[in-house]
Amino acid sequence: FKEDEILFEAYSLGGSSLVDLEDLPSCDMTTSIVSQSGAGEFDNISLEKMKAGKVLRLFPTIYDYTEGFNGSTSPQDLETFMQLLYLDFEKPRFDEQAGTAFLNRIKAWMKNTSTDPRTVANDSINFLMANRNQRKSPMNTDRLKQAEFEKVKAIYKDRFRDVSDFRFYFVGNIDEEVIKPLV
Repeated sequence: FKEDEILFEAYSLGGSSLVDLEDLPSCDMTTSIVSQSGAGEFDNISLEKMKAGKVLRLFPTIYDYTEGFNGSTSPQDLETFMQLLYLDFEKPRFDEQAGTAFLNRIKAWMKNTSTDPRTVANDSINFLMANRNQRKSPMNTDRLKQAEFEKVKAIYKDRFRDVSDFRFYFVGNIDEEVIKPLV
């Protein structure tokens, strides 16, 4: 009910359920690494500069049974939003240096949280509640070391390759005459 907001979600059936068990650590890091890489010809720094002053938020997601995007924008920034969405589908960027830097930050964070008894207990309880399902193994430094950049690329390209397989939802202050040509 905000006059300056458009909420967005797109999803397709599949998700991490279609990824082999040995590739799950890479799958778990896929959307974060892609988000750190930028889009199209824009590295993450250039993309952030381009988005400065704009109301524009767009994140890829891979859940258990779906993959997609969540985001929001303002009516004035809808065209830029749609261009970024197009790039994320058609010309995703995979910056290995940015991905490695991100993984190193996560590893350092995990080393600290792995000594927290509450975190360990919480991870153990969640894993037990999932009946020790390997797809629900908690992320830890050993599992994180198994994430491979080439597999991240392959998983993203596989899960997001067919735009016609996605359902798109826009909610908010949308002018149909403005959005139709952008779609």
